[in-house]
Amino acid sequence: MNEAKDVQLLKEVSKLSFENAEQWIRDAKLLIEDKSHAHARALLSFACEEIVKGFVCWIASEKLWPLDSKSVKDVFRNHVAKNQVILALSLIHLRKHFGLKELKDSEIIDVWRNWKEYPGQMEIGRQDAIYVGLKNGKISVPKINETQVVGVLRGVEVLLKEAKELTENLTESEKESLRKYFLSWPKEVWKTGKVPAEWFEKISEDKEG
Repeated sequence: MNEAKDVQLLKEVSKLSFENAEQWIRDAKLLIEDKSHAHARALLSFACEEIVKGFVCWIASEKLWPLDSKSVKDVFRNHVAKNQVILALSLIHLRKHFGLKELKDSEIIDVWRNWKEYPGQMEIGRQDAIYVGLKNGKISVPKINETQVVGVLRGVEVLLKEAKELTENLTESEKESLRKYFLSWPKEVWKTGKVPAEWFEKISEDKEG
């Protein structure tokens, strides 16, 4: 593996992914103007996924995560994996703009338990905005109103802004702090792409002890 080459490739993928997300957003706005709200919603899902791809590739290019981690590989092929990072970016936005305190370990566990099924539901929502479906003898068609799709649009624009700000404004000392933090994670996290709640529970127990 040529690490320097891989890093440069990931930096370029990050840049191009953000640009592609911006194009998806512009295309979605044209569909909204044309009253094609469901298809606009689908394009906004693609924009989200490109934002996440750009963000994860940047993280890897800065060596905050291992270059060969499953999370990095999955972002090129797995919709659910990408949706999980969308949720993480949403948390960053909420904490930054509403002054929420740092999450405690117990709160992280609650988030994990409450949201672990949500990424899959987000993917179902993406498909529902694209395809005509048939289930239990009932036909479903892509349907979403203007208010709903405009709400999604605003959220996607916020995610793009937050992701780009993070990639452009983190200082070297902040990056180094993040490298140390992620280095403390169990190695199996990077092999499996999953962070078990039990690990956070153990951290909480160790701190209380």
